[in-house]
Amino acid sequence: MSTIRRPITIAAPTRMVWNALLTTEGIVKWLGSAGRIDGREGGRFLCTLASGDELSGMINAWRPTAKAEILFDKHSAAPWAGTTLTFSVARDGKESAIHVLHGGGALDDDAISAPLDAAWRTWLTGLRDVLEGG
Repeated sequence: MSTIRRPITIAAPTRMVWNALLTTEGIVKWLGSAGRIDGREGGRFLCTLASGDELSGMINAWRPTAKAEILFDKHSAAPWAGTTLTFSVARDGKESAIHVLHGGGALDDDAISAPLDAAWRTWLTGLRDVLEGG
């Protein structure tokens, strides 16, 4: 598996979803214990997961409320160092459709991609729980 694809629909406006996904205040509510996001192309993405793994990367694309792409640093401690993560958010009636694409060479190894795919499923369910009050 070279690309993880995880779609999810959340009963919340796109701006609320974006703020949860990609702001310093929002990301700690569903993904990690600490984080810092410099929301702009060329900005930095830093997050400490609940597991203690630290993620760092550069934001390659930034279209607020619609799309962000993060290239994780090659020297990152996470096993998916050097991969690219893309969040796309779009309105779907009264809900928001979120598509997560996480791809790159390290994900060709099933020993890395399978647990990461399961983690994305868990993280996105947590995001939905936070935004829908579950």
